Amino acid sequence: MQQEDKSPAQELPENEAALQAEDTVDAVNARIAELEAQVAEQQAAVLYAKAEGENIRRRAADDIDKARKFALEKFSNELLAVKDSLDAALSVGSATLESYRDGVELTSKQFVSVFEKFGIARSIRLARNSTPTSIRP
Repeated sequence: MQQEDKSPAQELPENEAALQAEDTVDAVNARIAELEAQVAEQQAAVLYAKAEGENIRRRAADDIDKARKFALEKFSNELLAVKDSLDAALSVGSATLESYRDGVELTSKQFVSVFEKFGIARSIRLARNSTPTSIRP
């Protein structure tokens, strides 16, 4: 049998092929690492966006609650003036029927004014117009 001796010239292409294979593997590994870093970055961005959306939703709910409380507080304060008028009418010792009537009319106007200020008067008129007796078959 003949022994095959490889000359240094023949080994060079094999070494180059091995080096090129290593370079390719290194390049692929580098690309994988780069893509994994991008995936991690995108996942962090998604989590941030999700958290930001939750924060916006929570802030909006808080703002709605505050607006309701403020509206109720304003409405209650306006009704206090009407209650004061009723209390004043009850505290009058000697009054005529005419003065009571005038006082009730003024108190009624205060009520209407408060209702109009908060858009309730329109709702009351619509409710009156849609009573079961006004619906025709």
